Amino acid sequence: MRRKTKKHEQQRKTRSCIMAMKINPDECTMCGDCAPVCPTKAISEGKMTFKVNADLCTECDGHADSPKCMDVCPAGCIAYA
Repeated sequence: MRRKTKKHEQQRKTRSCIMAMKINPDECTMCGDCAPVCPTKAISEGKMTFKVNADLCTECDGHADSPKCMDVCPAGCIAYA
């Protein structure tokens, strides 16, 4: 299991206790790169954009040092909720 980076820990402390990512629908190009890399299968295709199920999203905690979806998104439209 990978350890979280200090940067990730600091970002978590400054946000609310909700652990989830969000996709900006105005910037999402519907490329689909995010869904297959999600270890919890929290990302699904909606009618106009991909969406993140906040109940399933763990921000890749225990799977990677940073959210995988954020790392692969070419549009940069995925951010912390």
